[in-house]
Amino acid sequence: MTTADTGTDEAAGPVRPDLSWPVTEYGPYSAGHRTVEVTYTPTGVSPSEPRTLVLHLYYPTEDETGEAPVHLGLFSLEFAFDNASLAPPAVAGQYPLHLFSHGHQGFVGATERNLAFLASHGWVVTGPDHLGNTTTDGPDRDNAIYFLRGQDISACLDGLADLPETDPLAGLLDTDNTVLSGHSFGGYTAFTVAGAQWDATKLESDCAAGGGFGGDPCTDGEAAAFAAGVHDARVKGIIPMAAGDRDTFGETGLSAISVPVLMLTGDEDASATPEKSLAYWEGLPAGSAWADLAGACHHTFAMGGCFNMEDAHGWSIVDAYMLSFSRRHVLGDTSVDDVLDGTRTIAPEVTFQTK
Repeated sequence: MTTADTGTDEAAGPVRPDLSWPVTEYGPYSAGHRTVEVTYTPTGVSPSEPRTLVLHLYYPTEDETGEAPVHLGLFSLEFAFDNASLAPPAVAGQYPLHLFSHGHQGFVGATERNLAFLASHGWVVTGPDHLGNTTTDGPDRDNAIYFLRGQDISACLDGLADLPETDPLAGLLDTDNTVLSGHSFGGYTAFTVAGAQWDATKLESDCAAGGGFGGDPCTDGEAAAFAAGVHDARVKGIIPMAAGDRDTFGETGLSAISVPVLMLTGDEDASATPEKSLAYWEGLPAGSAWADLAGACHHTFAMGGCFNMEDAHGWSIVDAYMLSFSRRHVLGDTSVDDVLDGTRTIAPEVTFQTK
């Protein structure tokens, strides 16, 4: 039986209250937001200079009021309280961790509604502003950004594992077991971190023609970085949303992925078109899943503004899938299996399939 004062089950051990909260409803917390900085030295670029990233942290708070975060000095958003107090973890000793990668020339807060939803369920969510590829410093893509973004994600995990003792989250994040989601170019980044391999033949051909994936001549360092890849085994599953650049992986590069994948797409996406999403799906290994949202466009998974799907409705669908997948692959929650195998329908607009 479960004892009310200890929250333990005499037969099975500790009970997680956060696994009983419905994945389709906002959790019991508000969302706090703050930033930390992480500096690392990337590989594959010359000169190899330190790269300092701003990491955004969304986390559960019991605060009910506060100032809105301002991203990149420009965007004031409404779903979190800046520098709010940190609520105790739902289960003593550790907060579950979710990573996020923003889109090309984007910023982390563009998907704040979904990140705040995860925080409301007791999660800590973090994502870096990918230096050189944000709204305020993002020129056209060069070769290096294709692998630097993945290196950023690993540096993010390294930094969180080594937070100073004075940080309230120090020692309370399981950085060895996490899920990575990403929107657009961030979805592409998620594929690379999960182990997808770049098509060496295509890269060599493009470089020989005077340009690599970014259209520039390839350096030896860049070629070596592409060959090495950016796989990080601490990421136990990925949620690519409206990802592009499928052709850079060739016919077999996606088959190298060995963790669960949940693709989220929209059938009215003019960027990651249905044809491009299908090409991704056909290259993925067994064990992958795909939820396609009728009426959703590219920014259903970010700022919203689609013609045929209300923002709040689209975000709520994405919320449920992000939380279900994260609970399953970080916390081992089998109660969401019906969501992840498609037997439970989150919304009538969803077409769900598995391999």
